[in-house]
Amino acid sequence: MHVIEWTFVYLIISALVAGGVLAVVAIGMQGKLRERFPKVADRLARTAQALNGDGEPPAKFERFVEKASQYQQRVRTH
Repeated sequence: MHVIEWTFVYLIISALVAGGVLAVVAIGMQGKLRERFPKVADRLARTAQALNGDGEPPAKFERFVEKASQYQQRVRTH
């Protein structure tokens, strides 16, 4: 891929991260939309706690990290 294409990919990823941060603040961390979306608010609050190091990471994330490290080891040995 060319530099311009990678720049576009990074721009999209940055926009998604920024949107996630806004969602955590607006809904998950006692924001105004917490009453309207209680399930989303609880999930975002748990996510914020995990990102802050206060909570336990989700089991799916732990499995993902383990599989990624196994894949990395396989790639390095070949």
